[in-house]
Amino acid sequence: MVAEVLHALAADVSAAELVPGTDGVFVVSANGTPVFSKQEEQRFPEPGEIVARLKARPS
Repeated sequence: MVAEVLHALAADVSAAELVPGTDGVFVVSANGTPVFSKQEEQRFPEPGEIVARLKARPS
């Protein structure tokens, strides 16, 4: 998933950080704002879903 995000948004990503979670935590945030939370959605993201959500964020 990291590779998918970096490939799709290479021109828009100035810095990316992967922070391992514990106890099944999976959260994707951009500039401190959650984009996806496995706990809230009760599922893992579908392929392309994280990229779509990141692109849909206001600039």
